[in-house]
Amino acid sequence: MHTKIVLFGAFSLALALSVATRASAQEGAGSPKASLSEMYNFELRGFYWNSGLDATVRSDEGGFEGTDIDVVEDLGIARQKGVIGGEATLELYQGHKLKLTVVNISYDTDKIIDKDIAFKGDLYGAGTKVTSKMSLLSARFGYEYDFIRGDNGFVGLQLAANLIQTNASLVTNDTLSNSASVALVFPMVVATGRAHFTEHISGTAELGWTGYESSNLFDAVLYIDYNPVRRVGITFGWKSIMIDAKESGDKINVQWSGVFAGLILRI
Repeated sequence: MHTKIVLFGAFSLALALSVATRASAQEGAGSPKASLSEMYNFELRGFYWNSGLDATVRSDEGGFEGTDIDVVEDLGIARQKGVIGGEATLELYQGHKLKLTVVNISYDTDKIIDKDIAFKGDLYGAGTKVTSKMSLLSARFGYEYDFIRGDNGFVGLQLAANLIQTNASLVTNDTLSNSASVALVFPMVVATGRAHFTEHISGTAELGWTGYESSNLFDAVLYIDYNPVRRVGITFGWKSIMIDAKESGDKINVQWSGVFAGLILRI
């Protein structure tokens, strides 16, 4: 696993433990003002994510071994891309929440490839102009319970179902067209922790991982919220999604990571 992901995971868990310790220690002491981050029944977040791509795709077919394709270096797909994502949270009762998070990313580019590529049983020769498309849909819906909760923050767990759909396709001018795709629903457990630094500023970390047969999914986010008023806030942070999936001869190893910023609306 990428070193940055390991370090981020360790930091996220440390933050959650720190929040739990502070919240327990402060219980009964002079409490600070309640954080504006927690004053809602329904919260909607929209964000712009400057996602960086690192991906390898391979497709074996009919006994023919495919090429491990670096989609950035070999196909010319842009490494950096701005993406719009969103999250909706409904608080059923204190510490009990329903959450839906959706991210959709797509790429489309042309390149004259400089090496032979075997994909889905066909050979794309060096010097061939190839149109490449790649996409990701990640939709996670789950129930969150914050089992440690205080004026200084909370620690909780999400039990979620995460739908992942990824697709990569290669098309040439002479109508040779092939695609590799993976569509799976992963059950996922997500550890989450939030620290309230002041009435207006809070920091949150979420760390989720799941494995299903020969596929793995890792989803992590770290962000700061600034809430000048109760109903509206702004958020900025870092997010990463890593997928290592195999299905029917199609293999996709992909990681998106980068900073994001967005707007928060609360009711």
